[in-house]
Amino acid sequence: MASQKRYISLYVAAVRDGETLAQHYADRLGTTFNGKHCIRFRRAADIDLDELGNAVRDAVAWAGGQRERFGRDCAHPV
Repeated sequence: MASQKRYISLYVAAVRDGETLAQHYADRLGTTFNGKHCIRFRRAADIDLDELGNAVRDAVAWAGGQRERFGRDCAHPV
């Protein structure tokens, strides 16, 4: 998470069903500006905090699966 001048950025580098979590949750998060792995919003009131919590939980679960599979939190083995 990073506080920028005009918005807050949450970086979520995880994949679900072939698309990034930022893309997967884009329609359900509220007023956000999403990149490939980044969810940006101006203030907490603009975002559905329950759905944001779901996205973060999915990212943590994804990272745990990667750790079990490859021994670290990564997308593919090096």
